This record gives sequence, structure tokens and C-alpha cells, in this order.
Amino acid sequence: MNFRKKKLLLISKYNFIYKNRYILVLIFFIFSKVSFSSIVTSIRPIGFIAAAIADGILPVEVLLSNNASPHTYHIKPSDILKIKKANILIWVGPELESFIVQASSLLLKEKQIIIAHYNEVIAFLIKNNTCLNINKKSELYNMHIWLSPEIAYVLSKIIYEKILYLIPNSKKQLDINLENFHNKLSQISTLIHKNLDSIKNKKYYVFHDAYSYFEKYFHLMPSGCFMMNPDVSIGAHTLNIIKKKIKTEKIDCIFIEPHMQSKKIISIINHANISIGILDPLGKDIPLDKDSYIKFLLKISNQYIYYLDRGNHE
Repeated sequence: MNFRKKKLLLISKYNFIYKNRYILVLIFFIFSKVSFSSIVTSIRPIGFIAAAIADGILPVEVLLSNNASPHTYHIKPSDILKIKKANILIWVGPELESFIVQASSLLLKEKQIIIAHYNEVIAFLIKNNTCLNINKKSELYNMHIWLSPEIAYVLSKIIYEKILYLIPNSKKQLDINLENFHNKLSQISTLIHKNLDSIKNKKYYVFHDAYSYFEKYFHLMPSGCFMMNPDVSIGAHTLNIIKKKIKTEKIDCIFIEPHMQSKKIISIINHANISIGILDPLGKDIPLDKDSYIKFLLKISNQYIYYLDRGNHE
């Protein structure tokens, strides 16, 4: 082949690529993981479960920052952009995360997982009936569902199906991820059951009713809780009830959360000579990876043990 023919062939190839560049780019995106931006979750623990199932397939982003609460969060423009660009949005539901409702309309329903609206999840929901300051306007069900290993198991399968629908060629990796997650979830649940045996008769209160699912699954028996929403100021009436409970009941510990630094609360507990424990229902210091949810459950269980069984730590 002479030089002229080679040159004409190269020009012809170039022209073909140039004329069909948009089609070629589209084909590339269809068959490449690049075409799928990310999974966006409302809170970290949901992100933990998503990261386990989507490992090696899709990146996972979380809307709420470490110090934010889903009870009082105000959505930001950057959050709206994340939701709009997401391939899957996973959130508990409007009962807990009202800040997402309007922004979620930017995304097709097929690209959303509203966890509390799945029948498989509804079967495990616990009614709100334990807190001292509960009122008629409170939601019927406790929405802190991410602390239930049973719901985590169900959610993992829902996420699996959603990713498989969007990316059919990811089935092999999805199968591996799902099996690994279920095996680790079973193992850590067995270990936590065993570890918590020593504290199952301990008497304690939690300020925030976020732990009912964890406590039910692992057979812990709290004396009660004081608040449905930890970000609402505690009124005089609730403070008086807390004082009476502390005086009349033998309590080993009262659990607060990392962001709860109310001087009134701490003063009341300290004057009663009762231990103050810290529980973190959002796993704020746990990095997002395939083992995050397992580490999260273990961390919560260790916090219960540390504060309720101090004799073994001193």
C-alpha cells in the first residue's frame, strides 16, 4: 500500500470517528461504569449498607455531614445537585427525613429506595410507645430502622436488586458482595449476642429513642427513653419527670449522644450520682467502606458494654 492510499485510509478513519463521535461516546458510557455516577444516601448508616453491596461497582455518597441530625437537617444546594445526578437515592422516608421530600421529586421513582415504604421492611417496624414526652402528633412508627440487623439484611437485598436492574453486567460482583455482607452480618450478630449477655439485666435510660431496633434484636431491656427528637429543647415538664425517675428508680446509666451537651441534663445526672454513657446512632467516625456497617454494630454494642459493665474496665 503506497503512502497516498495510507493517508486516504487514515483520513477516512478520522472522518468516521469525528462524524460518529457522539454515538461512540454514548456507547462508551453505556458499557462503562463511568455512566453511573453514584448511590446517594441520606445518612451514614444507610451508606454503610449501600457501600457493602455496591463495593467495586458504584461509589456511595452521604448527604448528612458527621454532626448533622436527620431530625433537623436543612437541605443545601449541593445536596440537591447530588440527588439530581444520582443513579440511586436511598432514604428512610418522609416520616424521618422531610428535608428530602421536595428534592426527591427531581429523580425518577425507579431510581429511589424509600426504605420504610417496602412491605418487607414494614413487617419489622416498631411502634412509638416508650418515650416520656411522646405526643399525639408523633409518628406511629419508630423510624430509626438502620439499627435493626433484620432490616439491614432486607435492605441489602433491595439495594442488590436495584443495582442489578440498572447495571445487569454487575451481577457477578453483586452476588459476591451480597453473600459477604450476609455472612459478616450473621457472624457479628452472633458475637454481639454473646458479648451483651453480661449487661442484659442492667437498668438504664436513653435520652433519644433511636435504639429500639437494636435493643429488641439483641434482647436489651431499657427502662425507657426521654425524647423522640434529641434536637428539641427539653421543657420543664420533661426535666421534672427525669428527676423523679432518677430518684425513684435504681438506674445504672443514662445514655446521651455525642452532640448532646445540655448543662441541665448533665447536671441532673451528675447530682444523682449516675453514670453518663455515650451512644452514637449515626456512626460518625466510621469510614465509609464495605465493612462499615459491621463496624457500626460492633461499636454500638461496645458502647453499651463499656458504660453498663464498667467493673470489667476499671
